[in-house]
Parts: sequence; C-alpha cells; structure tokens
Amino acid sequence: MKKLAVILAGGRSLRFGSNKARARWQGLTLLERVSLSLNEAGFQVLVADRHSDLYPWQGPLQALFSIGHCYHPEKILLTACDMPLLRPELLTLLWEKSLGLDVTVLRTETRLYPLPGVYSRRAMEEAGRLFQKGRRDLKSLMQTALTLREIKWEDGRSLTNINTQQDLREASL
Repeated sequence: MKKLAVILAGGRSLRFGSNKARARWQGLTLLERVSLSLNEAGFQVLVADRHSDLYPWQGPLQALFSIGHCYHPEKILLTACDMPLLRPELLTLLWEKSLGLDVTVLRTETRLYPLPGVYSRRAMEEAGRLFQKGRRDLKSLMQTALTLREIKWEDGRSLTNINTQQDLREASL
C-alpha cells in the first residue's frame, strides 16, 4: 500500500493574521516544510485546501470526510500545514503502528494529538456521520467505536502548532 499523506491547509488563519500555509520559516513556507518532512518519510503528499472541501470552512473532521469521499484511500496520514517541526521518523512510526487500526494518534504526558494521525477509510466514513450530526473536531472520532491506538510520544516540541505570529517566532528558538 502506498503511503499517502494529506496536509490540511484550508483554515482561515484568523489568529495568525494571514495565510499560515504561505508563512515563511527558515527559508521555506510552512506548507513546504511539512511537505518536505513527509517526502523524506516516503509519503506521496496531497494538499487539502478550502477549494477541495465538500463543505469549506467547516473544520478538520469535514476535511477528513471530504478526502475519503473524493479519493477513496485505504488510509491516510493527516496533518496540518502549521506543524513545521514534524520529524520524518515520527511520521514513519505513526504509519507503521497503524496496521489494522482505524485511528492512530500521538499522546504526550499532557494531551492527545489528533494531528498528525493515521486514519482508515472506516474512520473517514465515520467522520462524515459525525459531521452530519454537527461535530467539527477530530477528537470526536476518538469517542466512537473505531479501533484506536494512542502512541506515547515524549517530544512535544516536534508537535508544535503555529497559530500566531508569536508562535512562529518561538518555533525558531
């Protein structure tokens, strides 16, 4: 099975003040940085923006459903364009530990991270059902009857999410 990854790049970036995917960090855009890490881990990369969503501006759960509906993959690694510190070995670990499961995500000592995560076709279908019930968040998938694996991950810094200009400056430290 080919390793397929989808980068979410369709948010409004309200707290950031401009399109985060195009923000520059260490010589590359955030989108390019995440794509590079995925390529280094051997993934074929697709970018999901608001134009590829069935229901634009409706959150990551809807985006996951749209991906399943449009591309019909067996499973995908889903991540966001605003996670420039992702490491290829982390992405490979997630994919390898997802065999036979619907959802594979990371957990640090303090929280659960739905992104990056590996989601099966069954999870994408469930995302559609949850979206139709008014849910928008990926964490709602964790509360269903899907098979779930949470991988303990110690390096929370590699999961840094850029929401503001200040976050971007701090990621460079």
